[in-house]
Amino acid sequence: MFPDDPYLAEASLAAGKDIPRVVPMLGQRRAWEALNVLRASPSPLDLRKKPVPEEPLRTALAERLGSGNITCLSHGAPGEPRVSPTYLNEYHACPFKWALERGLLIKEKQTEIKTIDQRELGSLYHRILQRLFTRIKTETGRFLPENLPAYKEYLREEIGFALEEARRREGAFQESIYAMLEPRITAALDDYLDHDLPALADAKILGAEYPLRKAYGPEDPLLAGTTDLALEDPEGGLTLTDFKAGGIPSKKALASQEGNPPGDLQMAAYIAMIEDRENRENRENRNGGGEKTVRTARFYSIDNRRVCSVVSEREEKESKRLSRASYENEVAAVGLMVGALGDAMKKGAYMVPPKADPGRCEDCAVSSVCRIPFSAPRRPS
Repeated sequence: MFPDDPYLAEASLAAGKDIPRVVPMLGQRRAWEALNVLRASPSPLDLRKKPVPEEPLRTALAERLGSGNITCLSHGAPGEPRVSPTYLNEYHACPFKWALERGLLIKEKQTEIKTIDQRELGSLYHRILQRLFTRIKTETGRFLPENLPAYKEYLREEIGFALEEARRREGAFQESIYAMLEPRITAALDDYLDHDLPALADAKILGAEYPLRKAYGPEDPLLAGTTDLALEDPEGGLTLTDFKAGGIPSKKALASQEGNPPGDLQMAAYIAMIEDRENRENRENRNGGGEKTVRTARFYSIDNRRVCSVVSEREEKESKRLSRASYENEVAAVGLMVGALGDAMKKGAYMVPPKADPGRCEDCAVSSVCRIPFSAPRRPS
C-alpha cells in the first residue's frame, strides 16, 4: 500500500515524523536512497580509527572474539572469555585485522582449486606425532632410546592411519596426492626421531597436544591453548617443542626489541602456561619439591629438519645455550598483551596501528576492506 503523496511521505520522514512503512515506487527509489544518505550520521563508523560506539555491537563482537578457535574450551567457567597464543600474535600485529577475521569472520575469497597446502600438511604431521607420543606414553610413560626401532614401526602405522583418514575425508580427488606424500612424510618424521633423540631420551611424556591455561587479572580473558609436545627431562626440567611443517619464527621475532613485546609471543605464552600448570598441580597435590621451570623450548621444522631454540639450558648441537631467566621479559610481555587485548575487547577498540608495517599491509588478506594501504599516510594522532 502506497501513501497518497510519496513526495510528502519522504519530506515527513526527513522531518522525523512517523509514517506507515512503505516500499517506494521504482521512480522514487533513487531519491529514497539519496535521502537515507543525507540522513546518515555525519560521523560514519570507522573501526580502523575509532572504537565501536554502540554497546550491543561492542558486546557481541567481544563475545565472538572471546569464544574463538580455542582447543581447550573445557578450561574456565562457561562463557568466560578466552584467548589463545595465536590470538595474541594476531592482535599484536593488527587489532583491526584480528577483529575482522576472528570477530566478523571476514576471509579472503578463494578462487583457486587447491590440492594440499602447507597448512594441511602441517595438520597431518601434528596428527601423526600426537598419536605416536600418546601411544608411547600409554605404554611406558617415557621415551626409551632402546625402543627407537619399535617407535619407528609405530610411526609407520600411525602414518597409514592418518593418510587413510584423510583419503576418506577428502575423497578420490586427493587420493593420489596422499599416496605421493607418504614417502615424504615417512622420511621427514623418521629423521625427526633420529635428530631429536638426545632431547627425547628417557624423558617423561607429559602430553602431546597438551592443554594449557593461565589466568592473569580478574578482568582479563583466560589465556588457553595446546602445546604440541611437553616433556619432563630426567633432571626434572620442562621441555616444549612446537612443530612446524616448513618455516619457523626468526630469532628477531621471538625477542623483545627496544622495550617492545616480541613480534611472536607463541613460545613465551606456552612457557608461561606450562610453568603455571605444573606448579599449580604440584601445590594442589602437595607433591613438594622446587618450582618447575622450562629448561628447553624450541621450534622444529619437520620439512627443513631445523631447530630454532628459544630456551636451551641443556647442550644442543645446533644452538647456543640460552637460560630461562634471559627470556623472562618476553614471558612477562605475554601477561601485558593479555591485559591489553582484554581491555580492547571491553572498549571495542580495534584500531589499525598508527605505524602500520607497509610490507605486512601489502600481504594482508583483508586489505581490500581496510583500505589503509590505498589511502594517504595518516597524520600522527
